[in-house]
Amino acid sequence: MGDNLSHPIADSKGDSLIIIDTSELSEGSRLATIPDSTSSTKLESISGADILITPLSIPATSRKLLEVHANAGALFVQRKSGEDLVRSIGERINSSLARMVSLNTRQFQRILISTGYYAPKFDNVNCTYVGTLKSDAEKGKPYIWWRDAPMPYMALQTTLRHFAYRGGVYIPLSCDDELPVWCKRAEEEIIAFHNGEQDIIKQVWPSAKDYPPDDPLPNDPLQEPVLVKDDRLILVGFDGIGAVTANAIWENAIGWLKRVNPSGPEYLWVPDLMLLLNILVCDTEEWIPPMHIKGLGKKRRENIRLQLGLPPGTELGHHVVNLDDYQNEKLWNEWMEKYKEHIEGR
Repeated sequence: MGDNLSHPIADSKGDSLIIIDTSELSEGSRLATIPDSTSSTKLESISGADILITPLSIPATSRKLLEVHANAGALFVQRKSGEDLVRSIGERINSSLARMVSLNTRQFQRILISTGYYAPKFDNVNCTYVGTLKSDAEKGKPYIWWRDAPMPYMALQTTLRHFAYRGGVYIPLSCDDELPVWCKRAEEEIIAFHNGEQDIIKQVWPSAKDYPPDDPLPNDPLQEPVLVKDDRLILVGFDGIGAVTANAIWENAIGWLKRVNPSGPEYLWVPDLMLLLNILVCDTEEWIPPMHIKGLGKKRRENIRLQLGLPPGTELGHHVVNLDDYQNEKLWNEWMEKYKEHIEGR
């Protein structure tokens, strides 16, 4: 996927980033009004989506433009209300998903949203109960109005499972009025991800740049959880150390180890926990070579020393050595083999 930076990214106060296919704007449509949205005559026919939620303030009037939106992480949403979902089982839903896939989208971008409730009809396996949320004005609370739809309930469940198996995401909502709220919130999140707002972006370790190609890019909403194989998770356990500082410590430690042992094997450039703890509590500006870490100053280090229970005048023990300084070559080589296995297993 290419670079999106050449295309304008809107902010939360700019133009609406929600585009609706004109077929959903007819008088008989159950799609509730989405404030400030725009329309496209080509959206559904090309992408299979009724609604596009995008970080880019560019049109969505051609396949090439929709591919640009897809490349930027836009959400392609197919909406189904009540019986429409049941009657769409088979070719209609499969075709919609296939068109989304054809734009080189990733799974989190291909969304099927239903509004309403669905339940099995036990006295007729060839029908499904479809429920619509209503308001009981006298009692002041909602209720569900049920009716029959001529499609087996298990066929509906199979279709929804297969939508996920084949690379989509299914999201059920309670009623039509909930959809605009969902879309507006998704719009805010898409903007936040692409503007790099730290309160919404979850830090990913290892770095998202190390993922295989089909997994999330750094600012994707998906941000799949991964097994942490280094000690940054321990660093963020200290009060005052967040993900940004932990990343800075980790990267500086790697750079420092490379400068200390530039010709050594790569596994010796992986920071160990004792080195990281020393960085937390020591004045690394005095190290040889010196190490400067933005955001980790004297006051913060004093706070961490208190958390570790280190009284004034005490230090953590840690020595960086190499083979020339080690007297017993046999023990050194045995330790090096064990350490290599340890690093490769992380």
